[in-house]
Amino acid sequence: MSLLSFSFPSYSSLQPHCDSERGERDWSGLTCVIRTDADVATEYLRNKIVKHTGQPCETVKKALNKSYEAWGRKTVKIIADHLDYSLYGSSIGNSSLKVHFFRSSQSSECVVSNAMNFLRGNTVAQNGGYLMVSLDDMIRPYGHHSLDFAFSRKFDRQGKQELGYVARPGYDDIASQIEKIRLKVNQLSLANEGVRVPIIFLEDNIRRANMINWVIKEFKEADVFKASYVAGISTCFCSADVDERKKVQFEDQCVPILTVADYNSRTSDVITPRDLFFDGYIVDIDGHVGRLPALFMDVVARFKINAETQERFKSAVALANIVFCMDIKRALGVDIPFSWMENGKTITKLIGKSEDSLVVDAMKSFIKPLSAYQQEERPAICANNLALA
Repeated sequence: MSLLSFSFPSYSSLQPHCDSERGERDWSGLTCVIRTDADVATEYLRNKIVKHTGQPCETVKKALNKSYEAWGRKTVKIIADHLDYSLYGSSIGNSSLKVHFFRSSQSSECVVSNAMNFLRGNTVAQNGGYLMVSLDDMIRPYGHHSLDFAFSRKFDRQGKQELGYVARPGYDDIASQIEKIRLKVNQLSLANEGVRVPIIFLEDNIRRANMINWVIKEFKEADVFKASYVAGISTCFCSADVDERKKVQFEDQCVPILTVADYNSRTSDVITPRDLFFDGYIVDIDGHVGRLPALFMDVVARFKINAETQERFKSAVALANIVFCMDIKRALGVDIPFSWMENGKTITKLIGKSEDSLVVDAMKSFIKPLSAYQQEERPAICANNLALA
């Protein structure tokens, strides 16, 4: 069993947050960073329940958020118990996980505020000549000076191989999105006597340089930078080390990275538990491109789970998913079919079930009897499945 602690680091919604690891030199475990995301994770399901039952949206939202919070903490506990801590380097002295929860709305507000502060001394920007391009679906600035660039990595069905980048499901293809951005910066440039206008990318985390560099390459090939340039990146977190940050370049210059909270160490990681059930990774299943939860993929590759305990991990997560569904049935009186899940079509195509089939029934296939595990492991499994220690 791992040691696990939760905390909500406090920070001003108007000021960048300092390194959350500062002053914790005696800590020898791993720090995990998570944004609260109940509203985003359950939005699709919430709308389906409201539509099919006629119950008030606030009633449904309250029940879903309560159940999702319980599911999230339980799932994080399961992750903590099954992580392969050795992948984070020799500086990890024990199987201990400290979880920092950041409120997503406040983090997003900070990201936008940091971007605006960065542009404060830019004459063109002060005259309205700037564009914020959000690469994250939880950061949505208001106003005509922002656009989304919605893309994600595509994987093989197991999640072991990256197959390039594609548009997120539900959005225009990548070329169309970039053309919209090109037309916007051209418009802003013309309104400012033809000078190049600054672009700031908004992101949740900078872990690797190649993703941002791919965006810059695609924009360059589409002539976006004839009327604009990359001024900086404003991000919730940065888990890239110094050398990796230096690799993010535009026109042979390092791109400034503004962070809400710095986690530039191998002893920290940013994870998204909802990818195990409510969301997932983009795959192509028989021509259908959609998100597949990591539960149905290689959890060793996608969640750094210990290979020796991966089956127990999947069983525990599946049970947590079942408990969530049962909680919703008790609270709202409904079973959850796959057609009510945003990733339901992807899952049912993979497992060969109807979208009208119940999520609970599919989750049962992951559950193994306790006799399948060694006797000494049973208490840990029970703790993982049923309670948060």
